Amino acid sequence: MKTIKFLSLVIVLLSTLSLLAAAKPAKDQKASVSEPLSKIEILSPEGRRVVYEVEVAKNNKERTIGLMYRKHLDENKGMFFIFQHLRIHSMWMKNTHIPLDIIFIDKKLKIVGIVKNTVPFDESTIAVKAESLYALEINAGQVDKYNITVGSLVVPHNIKLK
Repeated sequence: MKTIKFLSLVIVLLSTLSLLAAAKPAKDQKASVSEPLSKIEILSPEGRRVVYEVEVAKNNKERTIGLMYRKHLDENKGMFFIFQHLRIHSMWMKNTHIPLDIIFIDKKLKIVGIVKNTVPFDESTIAVKAESLYALEINAGQVDKYNITVGSLVVPHNIKLK
């Protein structure tokens, strides 16, 4: 009788552990951010236009995880960060496999700084000297490919801003 109770207990514990393991997201899965994807349009002073589909990181957990653990980011996709306050913000590439271009955006939705070709897994601080309220991370090389420059305007679609 004791053996049956013990085996039953073991089965229940193993079942519970397997359910918990299945519910825990893998490290390479994306952060839980707003779905479906929103759009960001960048308009240059010369009238050039490029559109990105983005995930929106609007709280501390989403901003902290960002694009960590991703092995790939499709062309014209990215992550749009909404910060709490206008100030000089810094980022890093901890646990980020993909080289990125990071675009810093002020409260008037104007690009105030760009850091190109960040190095994967680099834990040094990435920042620009201007205050920002938003940031956009895209694949490295896209800033040059689309000639995105400081002074360009960002037009968010289906994104609730501050």
